[in-house]
Amino acid sequence: MSDQTHSSTSRKFEAFIIGIFVTGVMGFAVAKELGSIDGYLAKRSIGIILGLLLIMMGNFLPKIVRPLAEQAGNPARAMAAERFAGRMFMLGGLAYISVWIYGSQESAPLISSLIGIGAFVLAAANWMRLMGAEMFGRRDRSPSDAISHARLQILFALFWVFAIFLGDAIWGDYVSQPMAIGYVIVIGIWAALRANKARLSR
Repeated sequence: MSDQTHSSTSRKFEAFIIGIFVTGVMGFAVAKELGSIDGYLAKRSIGIILGLLLIMMGNFLPKIVRPLAEQAGNPARAMAAERFAGRMFMLGGLAYISVWIYGSQESAPLISSLIGIGAFVLAAANWMRLMGAEMFGRRDRSPSDAISHARLQILFALFWVFAIFLGDAIWGDYVSQPMAIGYVIVIGIWAALRANKARLSR
């Protein structure tokens, strides 16, 4: 099997697993709204799925970082940042799942949200420390950027979910609902700008 075929198969498998996670989250959310399951059981199940997704994205970090690192000109730093971020996401995901399994109904939403956000903050701070200046100076783009960018968008969405959960745990729907609506609006604007940029560059 060629590297290109293996890469395509890997991407399809990745998309399939992410699709299962997203379907699971939507399924539990719908079941909660229909009254089929208890509200906290739905939250706990969704929390476990999000923890698994964080672990999976930590495992996929080499496919996100390395194409960028090749153009940044310092693969040693990129690999160090990659290893650290991967560990943070995987450990954070395990801790996130543990809190939802063993934590109390009152504490699990707040503690798990802090764990998820903390993993992102530590990974991002280390990445900027090691690679920030070089990456900001990058001008050329490769075909792999589109795939890497899509994976980074998944990580961004996951971070925003943690932030929404945190807002909900502290302030309730009064804050979490506007955050969710704001995220959808921002992503919509971003997608429109990218589409316009792609159209103008043709």
